[in-house]
Amino acid sequence: MKTTTILAALPLTALLATSAQASPPFTNKELVHCFYCHDPNDQQLKVNYRGVYYKLHNFTFAEFDDAAEAKKAGVGIGPLESSKPKSLTPPKSLTPPKKVEPRNPNTPVYPGPGKRVFGDGPDAVVLDGNPVASGWTSLFNGKNTDLYYNWNWEKSYWEAEPREGAIVGTTSGDRGRDTPHNHYLFTNWDYSDFEMHVDVKLVGHNSGVCARIQPKSFDDVPGYQVDMGDGYWGCLWDERRQRKIFDCPIALQNKLVRRGDWNHYYFKMVGTHITIYLNGVKTVEGDDPGGFKSGPIAFQLSRGRDMMASFKNIYIKPLKNPTKGTAPQSDNNPRR
Repeated sequence: MKTTTILAALPLTALLATSAQASPPFTNKELVHCFYCHDPNDQQLKVNYRGVYYKLHNFTFAEFDDAAEAKKAGVGIGPLESSKPKSLTPPKSLTPPKKVEPRNPNTPVYPGPGKRVFGDGPDAVVLDGNPVASGWTSLFNGKNTDLYYNWNWEKSYWEAEPREGAIVGTTSGDRGRDTPHNHYLFTNWDYSDFEMHVDVKLVGHNSGVCARIQPKSFDDVPGYQVDMGDGYWGCLWDERRQRKIFDCPIALQNKLVRRGDWNHYYFKMVGTHITIYLNGVKTVEGDDPGGFKSGPIAFQLSRGRDMMASFKNIYIKPLKNPTKGTAPQSDNNPRR
């Protein structure tokens, strides 16, 4: 087999003279590095287009039996970039792209800085507590003035916590005594079909994120409740009416919940169809034709002793305007 040597950086006259020689002009040709095969800085071998390494230098290619094969492959004779054969151009990076693993839908995702995916689809993606998709509205800006103008609430039990940017409900004002009544805080506006993101934290035995409610007092608030508390996390409750609509297994609750710390709810209500994700894991999906179709959003502070419920990063995406009259207000509806 005849090995063909193609020389780089030689004048044409020298090239013609060399072609008549029986051997290459470099006696120790292994010390001459081809810039197609080697990195000019560290002299390391580059990977060729076939994924193997060139081991010869000075444009001597073991793959070709003769000059005709080299010409057929488009191998140039000069070092200029324009003469570099495209098929032999090394890749820009020899590092393979990092494989992105798909999100495990059964693995909990806890709130925190950075990007978090709390469910399926682009509306489930949150960056530093804020949904990245369009159409989302914040329900609380972290200040007491927002509570005064946008929510109905009892000042003895609810306040803004600027350091956390949270709404906090507590029974500490009852000085260690059992609080005999529930205490709800709810929006001034009704919502019908929507999606919602909220970070929640519970100290005590029960609380919840309520939707499509029809409040009669700060204690009596019929409507849906995305529940919080041992034995209730991830469940859908219908306060004062149907009780527990959809359950979440205790074993799954224990896997998902960080007790006494922040957890995340992402849920959707579209007509009768309701879907709930707790810390990125779907706990509820189903239809409930018997529930209210529209009403305010609310947070519950349950009756009991030493209760504290906190809510932050509260965002809602309305999907349909509430139908007039679907959330009637009773004569004794609470006001500030």
